[in-house]
Amino acid sequence: MGHKEVTLAQHNDRTAGYPMPSLFRFLVIVGLLSAVAFGGIYAMATYFEPEPKEVSKAVPGVKIRK
Repeated sequence: MGHKEVTLAQHNDRTAGYPMPSLFRFLVIVGLLSAVAFGGIYAMATYFEPEPKEVSKAVPGVKIRK
């Protein structure tokens, strides 16, 4: 009873003053996601150092002469 129905024409009338092309919206979203990803990678590279450890592994097919 207290709900007001909004038709498509009324919705378009309210948003007519603020047009935003879908390509521009897409580029803004992709830019923001890229900035968040770049910021995360930069923070990981700057603040976290890997632990150095030795790795010894036999190489198949290589014989060492003594």
